[in-house]
Amino acid sequence: MEGRIQSQNAPGLHNLPNQLQTQPLSGHFGIAYTCLKNPNEEEKYDATYLCANERVAIVYNGFIDNYPEIWQEWLELGYPFKSKTDGEIVLRLLNRYSERDGISPLEALTLTIARLQGDFSVIALFAEEELLMVARRGCQLAIGVDENAYYFSSDTKALTRLSQRVIQLEEGNPTVLHQLNRVS
Repeated sequence: MEGRIQSQNAPGLHNLPNQLQTQPLSGHFGIAYTCLKNPNEEEKYDATYLCANERVAIVYNGFIDNYPEIWQEWLELGYPFKSKTDGEIVLRLLNRYSERDGISPLEALTLTIARLQGDFSVIALFAEEELLMVARRGCQLAIGVDENAYYFSSDTKALTRLSQRVIQLEEGNPTVLHQLNRVS
């Protein structure tokens, strides 16, 4: 990862392996996101989202009740938005807290979750620290654990097709799932 996030969009998760063959990314750690939508449902506000910058990538699912208040605060501070999504709010808060001296990524995620009101789950990848963390409040999040991968879903049953070991994440404090140990 070279201490930074790289991203690209693939038209469907099934196309990702081919795209990575033709447009490889450096690194050894990453997250991908897909959403299976019911064609009979009306299009809803974009509540599930993948957002990234060079330092942090997040996958967010749910709804932030105090989104308008936080969004207005950022606008008054002079920070423009690329989108009007809850995911961008989560990423901005996470960056703000993680840039403070002495604040670890785990503490930054804890502060971010405390600032938000609503029902949601967050998966966060910190490039420089090579950390993968998760947190949830009011929203189900199951984790499928495989030898070389983690799979996440709000649907535990869906994960049983991908992994024999499925864990339901408890509500509360953020959890570190993976930290790569660097050899000096």
